[in-house]
Amino acid sequence: MVFFGWAVVDDGLRLPAAPVAWASIMVIAVVSTVVASRTMLAGLARIGPGRTAVLSVLEVPVTLLLAAAFLGEALGPWQWAGGALILLAVFLQNIGPAGGSSGRLAGDRRAPEIPSS
Repeated sequence: MVFFGWAVVDDGLRLPAAPVAWASIMVIAVVSTVVASRTMLAGLARIGPGRTAVLSVLEVPVTLLLAAAFLGEALGPWQWAGGALILLAVFLQNIGPAGGSSGRLAGDRRAPEIPSS
C-alpha cells in the first residue's frame, strides 16, 4: 500500500493498457496465491501437519535449484551452505528426540508401537 500511495503521489503509477498484460497479471496472481494455498491445504489434509511442515521447508533448496537450472542463476558458496543447512535441519528433525531414530517422520499420525513385555 505504501508503494501504491507513493506512485499515485509521485505520478509514477502507470497501469498496463493491453488486455494481454492484465491477463498475465491475473494468471500470476491466481497461480501464486489461490492455487498454491489450495494445494498446500490439500496436502495438509492428506499427509498431516508434520510432514507438510517438513516438505514446506524444502521449498527454498528446490527454488534455488530451479533458479540455477532454468534461469541460469549462479549459486555461490553461501547459497550451497544455506541449502545444506536446511537439508541438515530436516534430517535432524526426523531422526527423533535425543538422536534416537523413531523410524517415523515427524508428525506421523500412526499410534506409536507399544513394546511387548
